[in-house]
Order: sequence, then C-alpha cells, then structure tokens
Amino acid sequence: MALREGLEAKSLQHLKNSFLLWLLREKGTGVRKVFEEIKEDIKPTQWKEVSGSHRDIAFSLKNGFGDVGITTRLFVVKYGLGFFSVKREDYELEEDRYFQKVINALTSKVYRKYLENLPGYYASKSLKIANL
Repeated sequence: MALREGLEAKSLQHLKNSFLLWLLREKGTGVRKVFEEIKEDIKPTQWKEVSGSHRDIAFSLKNGFGDVGITTRLFVVKYGLGFFSVKREDYELEEDRYFQKVINALTSKVYRKYLENLPGYYASKSLKIANL
C-alpha cells in the first residue's frame, strides 16, 4: 500500500471503512486484482481509476490526487510515500521497460567499448542473459 504524505497506517485495518480516496489501475492489472481481493475487508467508500503505470499511481499520491494506492515499493520509495506490504508477487523483469533499458545499455556496443578500455576487462561480442 502506498500512502500519501501524512497518512499513518500500518495495516489494512487502519484503512477500513475510512473516507479515503483510493487510486486504482485499470481492470485486468495485477494491482486491480489485489484491490478486488481486499475490497471486502476494507470496505472503501470512494475510488478513482488512474490510467497508466505503477509510477503514475505513486506520482498521483505524491501530488495529492488521492490518499491510498496499490503500487510497487520501487515508486513508493522514489516519491517518498508511506508504505506497508499486503502481498508479495514475483515481478517479470523481462517485460519491465526500465529493466529493458538497463539490458540494452549493458549489451550495447558503446558499453562493451568502455569495458574493453579498462585494464583487465574483456567484453565478448555476445553478452547473454541468464534466467534465474
């Protein structure tokens, strides 16, 4: 759970039956599924759908457009929001655009050239990604 600045909560019980504005992602997203799972427990009275990504939820909370949202901890930390965990999910990094940018940078010719200029480093022509 991502919480706007000044909102204190340590569990879902602290958010139950409150008049907080929940910011949600669109139907079909993992975040929306989590909300649907906890909805009966918290009995929210108002929510608003935010189109976009996890980042957009955190950005909206940071700018006061809502009180609570479900997003990844990465963006909660980035925007300095309050946080507590309600569910842990595996995250497919291969499909994440930020992760793809890192992979593209690490496998670029420019990066290999920089590595080859360092004493003792050899950058092969084909860097491989290992599945963990």
